[in-house]
Amino acid sequence: MAGLERDRLLELARQGICPNCGKTIAEGTSVVRGPGLFCSLDCVASFHHAEFNERARRLASAARQ
Repeated sequence: MAGLERDRLLELARQGICPNCGKTIAEGTSVVRGPGLFCSLDCVASFHHAEFNERARRLASAARQ
């Protein structure tokens, strides 16, 4: 993860704002992944969709070998 992206995620987490949808996150209802603080698992998945797909592709490729 690039430093600027990490800094952005940390700042939004400090403010209690979901970096995917922009909603304010109610106290005690957040989902955490790395430095990010999200309002739901759907937002985590949507935000990291490309990363998850690339990991799955590499895993499938390694399993075939």
